[in-house]
Amino acid sequence: MTITPRRRRASERGSASLEFAILGTGLVGILGLLVAGGRIALAQNSVEDAANAAARAASIARSAGSARDEATAVADSTMRGQNVQCTSRVIDINTSGFSAPIGVPASVTTHIECTVELSDLLVPGLPKSKTFSADGRSAIDQYRERR
Repeated sequence: MTITPRRRRASERGSASLEFAILGTGLVGILGLLVAGGRIALAQNSVEDAANAAARAASIARSAGSARDEATAVADSTMRGQNVQCTSRVIDINTSGFSAPIGVPASVTTHIECTVELSDLLVPGLPKSKTFSADGRSAIDQYRERR
């Protein structure tokens, strides 16, 4: 018995191209979602790092005024160093701990909100921008002079 190769019917022509087009579109979509997920995770981690670094920088400053300046500079530097570009940002530094008497535990808190543009990813259903927020807290040395 001889096995002859099966002939394709005329109705099956072009089906491989169609299958490739459907699978290719799906793979591109999945790749887009992975890139978007990575950018979102990076932005959230960067904002958290910036909030913690800003709180730490503020807590080692000598006065409440310089604490605000240092915290803002460190937060901006941290996010810029991680390539997070905020279209709008809010940095709130609570330096009320500097008014506590020496010997009383006190801390500095920071709150950062950063809106990141996501429209360049071209993933259907993804919002055009997303706001990330994080809080940081760092203790002020309770035996150091405060101004």
